[in-house]
Amino acid sequence: MTLCISLVLSFAVRLDAQFVYTAGRINGANQILGFRITSTGALTPVPGSPFTAGSEPTAIVADPKGKYVYVVNQPTLTEGGNISGFRVGSTGELSPVPGSPFGRSYYGNPTVDVNGKFVFVTILSVNNDPEVPPAPDWVAAFRIGPSGSLEEVPGSPYITDVNSGPLVTDSTGQFLYIGIDDEEPSWAPMPPYIGGFKIESNGTLTRLPGWPFATSNVGFMPIALVLDPRGKYVYEFNNVYSQGAVAVYQVAADGALTLVSNSTTVFDWPVAIFTATADPKAGFVYTAFINADTYSTGAIGSAKIDAQGSLKAIVVPPFSADMPYSIAAEPYGKFLYATYFGSTGLWEYQIAADGSLTPIPGSPVGLNSPWGAIAIVPAGVDRNAQ
Repeated sequence: MTLCISLVLSFAVRLDAQFVYTAGRINGANQILGFRITSTGALTPVPGSPFTAGSEPTAIVADPKGKYVYVVNQPTLTEGGNISGFRVGSTGELSPVPGSPFGRSYYGNPTVDVNGKFVFVTILSVNNDPEVPPAPDWVAAFRIGPSGSLEEVPGSPYITDVNSGPLVTDSTGQFLYIGIDDEEPSWAPMPPYIGGFKIESNGTLTRLPGWPFATSNVGFMPIALVLDPRGKYVYEFNNVYSQGAVAVYQVAADGALTLVSNSTTVFDWPVAIFTATADPKAGFVYTAFINADTYSTGAIGSAKIDAQGSLKAIVVPPFSADMPYSIAAEPYGKFLYATYFGSTGLWEYQIAADGSLTPIPGSPVGLNSPWGAIAIVPAGVDRNAQ
């Protein structure tokens, strides 16, 4: 069973404010904190923040139109897991959408299609008996209504395989990709791979021909799937015992993925990957690295995407005192935001021309919490419009 942080990227015209939200067990309560991104990249709290979240929030995504955010809540002893939906006000305040929360299951990794029509989320099978083969996981599909409410589409959920991981949609909103783990080789002898679905007009999912797509045969735990800003490539980040790895797949017009020859990179030092994201404006991929020797320090590495979609040498700064948990780049390529396992703050960074990160003066914003998932709501919409 793999649980990753899924991050939403968008391409919008700057017309109004951008906001950053982080969800988790914050200040001793299940909360969502909201911030406005200023011209310097510094964050200021939005009116009404913090906002009440559901039980054990673990992931948050924003629709690319900037009108709604959705939070995955994990089940507790008294209630099942679900998805909370919120409308984003003109000043960043959040208000629950009608009918929230939605669903009732053990939800994992969420994503929203590029057109802002559907929310997709993995459903994780829980099995603590080592004598019983693990059950396959599923993907649930929800249609986003005019008011932001979610309605599960016909036929949902859709079966995947054991240990389903991260999700990402393509740049046209036609295809959904999922990373498949292989933590139990005795039950699931295939190496990790990427599966794909065709997204029909009503949100139903159909497996793409060729499932599963060619695997890099490197690693055993897909951690993140990242779409390059031009929509031509998917980057698969894996962990290989005490080493991280990344493979590049080319996206065909019919949604099929082909492993790019000689594109797989295995890092030759003890490092694990926790999550990854892309800067859609400047063309950098950022990776959260964890020191696999100590599992107590980490760093955020960067790599430039070249014209062929390959990643140039990934630059990893010296490990800091904390391990990155969630990272997100804003859509205009100027700033990146991060939370860390051991840090009680939301860190703000300025992105330089070479992709390097510099802390913004006054960073971090205090959370009184060691970590939280991050989503960025883009500018460019009339949030008062229905």
